[in-house]
Amino acid sequence: MWLLRSTSTWWVSLVLCTGWLVPSAGAGQNQSGAPAAEPVPIGKGVTTPKLIHKVEPEYSREASNAGVQGTLMLEIIVSEKGIPGSIQVLSPMGFGLDERAVRAVEQWRFEPGRKEGQPVPVLANVEVNFRLSGEFFDRKAEGQRTKFNLALRGLASAQLAQRAKSIKAMTDLSQARFPPAMYVHATLLERGDGMDRNSAQAEELIRKAASKNYGPALYAVGFARLKNARQPAEKAEALRMINDASILGTYNAQAFLGDASEKGTYGPVDLERAGRAFRLCATTGHSDCQYRLGKLLLDQSPRKERTLIQAFAWLQLAAGQGQPDAAALLKQEGPTLTADQAARVKQLKPQLQQKH
Repeated sequence: MWLLRSTSTWWVSLVLCTGWLVPSAGAGQNQSGAPAAEPVPIGKGVTTPKLIHKVEPEYSREASNAGVQGTLMLEIIVSEKGIPGSIQVLSPMGFGLDERAVRAVEQWRFEPGRKEGQPVPVLANVEVNFRLSGEFFDRKAEGQRTKFNLALRGLASAQLAQRAKSIKAMTDLSQARFPPAMYVHATLLERGDGMDRNSAQAEELIRKAASKNYGPALYAVGFARLKNARQPAEKAEALRMINDASILGTYNAQAFLGDASEKGTYGPVDLERAGRAFRLCATTGHSDCQYRLGKLLLDQSPRKERTLIQAFAWLQLAAGQGQPDAAALLKQEGPTLTADQAARVKQLKPQLQQKH
C-alpha cells in the first residue's frame, strides 16, 4: 500500500490486489481503454501500476453539510495503457461522494503494471479517504449536532428528570429548525411521548425536515406519497424522494429501493439499481443488506470471478452477524470455492465495510 497526501481535506491511498491479472490476449476494451476480460490470478514477476497523474475528488455539498467523513473502496482495472476503467464502487459512502470519487479516478493515469517487461492489465482496489478540515465545518451546525446527540442519548434514560430535560432540548433544537431534531420531535408528537399527541403538527415537522433534505424525513414523506400515488408522475416523484433519502444514508430507503428494484415492485426489474441500494446499507453493517447483495451477486449469470469473490465476502460478513439465510447459502455454495479464491475473499472482507 502507498499513500498519496494531497490536501488537508482529503487523501487517497491505493491498495493493489496481489493476486489478480487480466490476460491481454484477446481482451476487449471499453470506451475508457480498460479491458473487458475477466481477471485471473497472477503469479510472480508482475509490477504494480504507478500513479503518474491524479485529479482530486471534491466534497459534495450534502456530505460537507452533514459532516460526513470516512473511506470508500473502488475496484478498478488499470489497462496496458495505464488508463483506469471497469470502475466498481465496492464500499460506498453515499451523500454524492461515490460519484465524486469515480469521476476523479477516471481521470487518473498510471505507468502500467508489467510482466516480463510487457504492460499488462491489473486489477486494483483504491481507497478514497474523505476527511474534513476545520474550514469545512459549520460551527453552528456542529454545536447543534452535539446537542442533538446528547438529547437523543438522554431520551433513552430511565430517569424521568433526565428524559424530560432531553425532550426539552430536542424541542428547542426543533424550533431552531435543526432537521434531525424536527424529525425526532415529530415522532414524539405522533406517539404523545412526553407531550400531547398532535399528528398534524408531527406531519408538518416531517415535511419541513424533508424540505431540508434530511434523509429519514425524505423517506417518510416519499413512502407516504408512493402509497397514495395515482398518477405516474406522482409515483416518480415519490420514488425520487426515496432515492434521495437512500443516497443521504437512510437505511430504510436503501433496503426498500433494493428490494423494490430487485422484484420490479414499482417498475421494471433493475438489478444494477438494486445492487447499488443494497451496497449502501451493506457497507454500513446491515446483515440483511449484506445477504441480499451477496445473493444478488451470486445469482448473476454467467458468474465472473471478481463478482464471485465479492458475493462470498458479503455473505460471510452477513453470516458472521448471525444472518441465517447467508449461513445456509454459504454452506451450500462454499465448497465450490478454490483455496485461492477463499484467500481472496478473506483479503477483501475487511475492505468492504465503511471506515470512519
